[in-house]
Amino acid sequence: MTTKTACKAVLRDVRRKFHVADDDIADGYGAPTLVMDWDWAGTPTPTIIWEGGPYGWAVEVANDFRPHHGVWVEPTTGWALAIYRDLPA
Repeated sequence: MTTKTACKAVLRDVRRKFHVADDDIADGYGAPTLVMDWDWAGTPTPTIIWEGGPYGWAVEVANDFRPHHGVWVEPTTGWALAIYRDLPA
C-alpha cells in the first residue's frame, strides 16, 4: 500500500511545479487534490485529481518524474495522476 505521507509529498511536488498558490489550496478551487482511494479502473488507487489544471499536466509530471518518496506515478488521464508504491529491483 502506498503511504499517505508519500502521496502528500508527490502532491506538494505537483503544486510546486505548477505554482499553485496557498489561496487556491485553501478555497479548493483550481487546486490539485489527493484522493487516496480513487476508483477509475476498478482498483482503488491513490490519485491526484486536477480537472482544472493545465492541459495534460499529469502526462507532463509523469514524464519528468523520477521515483522518490518510495513511489512512482502514471497518468490515468490528462487530469489524474495515479501514485504507486515503488517495487524493489
